[in-house]
Amino acid sequence: MDKQNLKSLAILILSISIVISSIFVSNSIKGIYNNDKYLKMKTLETLAEKGFSELTALEILDEDKVLTLEEAAKYLKISTEELKHSIGRTKTEIPHIKMGGKYIFTEKGLYNWVKYSEYHK
Repeated sequence: MDKQNLKSLAILILSISIVISSIFVSNSIKGIYNNDKYLKMKTLETLAEKGFSELTALEILDEDKVLTLEEAAKYLKISTEELKHSIGRTKTEIPHIKMGGKYIFTEKGLYNWVKYSEYHK
């Protein structure tokens, strides 16, 4: 093969690689979007079951950073065991949702809970 044919072959292989990579990236983004959409829908259902209006639930989801138990404990600067033990045992309920055995918190909810707790001891 001469240099021109090798160059053409290299460009063709590079082009095919770019197309295949684009397909993989596109599918990954779709998967993340669909998973996020599913979690949002399930959280909305749970908030509705807890008595939140749809508007309030949407505000919670759209404005807050959602935290896992570990992230919430880190945010509060306590251990996960201390946080689990405190849920349901404090004067003011720690704002959370339990879905599928997992706890879900919002940063704003925890901030407001700490702020409220400081002023109403």
